Amino acid sequence: MKTKFKTLLFFALISLLYGSCKVSYLVNYETYIEDNKDESIEYRDSLIKVIFYPMPNGIIFDIENLTENNLYLVWDKSYFIEPNGSSSKLLNTDILETNSAIREKENYESVIPQNGHFMRFTSAATKISEFSKYNSSTVYNEISKTIRTNIDYSKFYLTSKYWYTGTMRPYSYKKVIPNLDKQEISVVQKYIANNNRLALGFTIKNKEKETEYHFKLPIKKATISKKLPSDYVYNRSYELNKESGFNPIKIETKLPATN
Repeated sequence: MKTKFKTLLFFALISLLYGSCKVSYLVNYETYIEDNKDESIEYRDSLIKVIFYPMPNGIIFDIENLTENNLYLVWDKSYFIEPNGSSSKLLNTDILETNSAIREKENYESVIPQNGHFMRFTSAATKISEFSKYNSSTVYNEISKTIRTNIDYSKFYLTSKYWYTGTMRPYSYKKVIPNLDKQEISVVQKYIANNNRLALGFTIKNKEKETEYHFKLPIKKATISKKLPSDYVYNRSYELNKESGFNPIKIETKLPATN
């Protein structure tokens, strides 16, 4: 599933960044749960197992109930922190539902069935007006991998994005491209330095007891790919990772061609 999301993100942005006489840059990010020894995006305790899929404009999360009774996600006590540090309540996309009875029921708590899953896209609740053209069933279907085109993907997951995902830079001679690479690397480095506070907080109710969770999801790696008008595919050109202090490592690995 994680691979599917990454593939969708990559090829959606390819279609957006193409231009003649310009070098197109595409930036992808990988995050991890801070304090996870294996630097994964999965957490587990006696109550829940949760996996995160960070997107350019929010996070898809999948909570699995590991108990024999129903758990509840308490929306009023859950929050979202954007990469720049801005915080708000967690956006409950179920309240976009057109059915008023469902909307009211899901306003404060959502049930996570015993031994079941609760999977949703979320972002900052302050962005609700930007997502209001969607209803909950549309959002859930898109999460469930029913997006079939790059246009459909872009309409949703690039709506109100907070990650810097690349740009196009004009050039007259190919010999100036290394300087353009340096400019793009500098932009990514500055972005990471100032926008690396992505986090999410859940409050889970088990019977009458509430447990608070706080997950920090810092950037582990950023990959800069580039494409010239003569190229068929993007070349993975530079990697910036936390181990290197986000200094660029040149990789120049070509991605496979697609149909």
